[in-house]
Amino acid sequence: MRLTCSAKVGLSVVGKHMDINNIITNEIPSLIAKDSIETAIQYMDDWKVGHLAVLNGKKFLGLLDESVLLSAEGVQNNVGEFELIDIKVSPKVHIFDVIELMVDYKLSMVAVVDEEGNYLGEILPFHIIECLADLTAVRQEGSVIVFEMNDVDYSLGDIARHVEANDAKVLSASVARLGDSRMVQVSLKINETNIRGIVQTLQRYNYTIKATYDAPNYQDDLRNRYDELMRYLNT
Repeated sequence: MRLTCSAKVGLSVVGKHMDINNIITNEIPSLIAKDSIETAIQYMDDWKVGHLAVLNGKKFLGLLDESVLLSAEGVQNNVGEFELIDIKVSPKVHIFDVIELMVDYKLSMVAVVDEEGNYLGEILPFHIIECLADLTAVRQEGSVIVFEMNDVDYSLGDIARHVEANDAKVLSASVARLGDSRMVQVSLKINETNIRGIVQTLQRYNYTIKATYDAPNYQDDLRNRYDELMRYLNT
């Protein structure tokens, strides 16, 4: 079953990564039109990316896709002879817009370009995951409750009141639609390690609890998985 996800930022999770300017980098080398195919492929191999920005001075011309290079029949000699992908974002967009673009177009990096067309840098999956870790309070102590409900009944305000009635706080909440149905799956990150009272309260108000992940074992496992993912993306 396909899940379509969105997320809400918890009160205690507002941080530097809300502004994408904090995760724009210039780590990946860019290309110019006269660069050779061999240079482009070497850069992609060295930096483990499938796309590179092509520039004319500071101006962004587009992204070069590795699959286009690899499927070339040997006629083209340099980067300027390939069709480029004109996909970019403004530095003013939200991180969710960057994620949507990266997923929809299967990009290994997203180019950030200002209003004058100047290339400011790129956003990489590694930095997006770090951002999501902050937005979803992955690295904060607490537990997770997963439950299902009809989307017309979903109210984060009501849910937060039930949690706060048990002297706890919602650190983050994510919502995933269950296929084409009207049902949604809600995942709450709570700042407490003992969530039995919260679960009982939610059940009393007819929330269908699907899973709970209590700290500290869950928190240790989550941090270990996060660290492993970061190490993998850095290799």
